[in-house]
Amino acid sequence: MPLNSKTNNVKKLLLVNSFHSNLFSFSVDQLSVCVCSVSTYKSVRLVPRPWKTPEGTVNHVSLKTLLSGVMMHIMENPGITRDSLVQKYAKYLQPVPLFELTEVA
Repeated sequence: MPLNSKTNNVKKLLLVNSFHSNLFSFSVDQLSVCVCSVSTYKSVRLVPRPWKTPEGTVNHVSLKTLLSGVMMHIMENPGITRDSLVQKYAKYLQPVPLFELTEVA
């Protein structure tokens, strides 16, 4: 492929997404991706948990309900393994949030 056609391909692959103000450029020669973003919002990292709101605060009713359910099951089954807990609550909680609930108490 001639160099001019590669350069033209790079120019053709330049996309501007005006909704998010993102600039994407794909270089055929270097096989690299450059993502440039302009945002007025502050970057926030949120680890989603069933007892947290999107703002990052704790939903105490949800936390109490989940915690009391898990703790009651542990009290009814002394010596229960983590695998058994994961199996029991697989429909409701992922393993990591479930283990976090057991560490709280």
